[in-house]
Amino acid sequence: MATRTQWHTARINTAGSPSTFGIDKRVKLTDDDHARILSLHRAGTATREIARQFEGICSRRMIQFIIDPAKLARQKEYYKERRKDGRYYSTDKQREAIRKHRAHLREIHPELNEGPKPGDAIRHYNEGRKHTQGGQK
Repeated sequence: MATRTQWHTARINTAGSPSTFGIDKRVKLTDDDHARILSLHRAGTATREIARQFEGICSRRMIQFIIDPAKLARQKEYYKERRKDGRYYSTDKQREAIRKHRAHLREIHPELNEGPKPGDAIRHYNEGRKHTQGGQK
């Protein structure tokens, strides 16, 4: 089974594999893109115009957060307050999203396919319980 470290290195590309920029769905902008956004903003380019240059890569909101990190901090605080009533989290949706993401990582990082598959440990545990209980019911 893939370990937490393997998932982490697959995400941030520290496993020594070729660059996965553009394949890894979590990475939208490189550090160079961040620097370019900030330099365009300092030169007086409007946020909408910068967002048009990065259309299809990231949202205008993300551009705003890069330009003004305090705005991002405020939004995180608002989110924290709104989350208290449970409106943003569904364990079933989260579980399915993680499964899809890990399947995607397995496609781009074949080394994660080695070893047991998810759920094997539970099946192994249950099979062991059946053998130890014998015919008792």
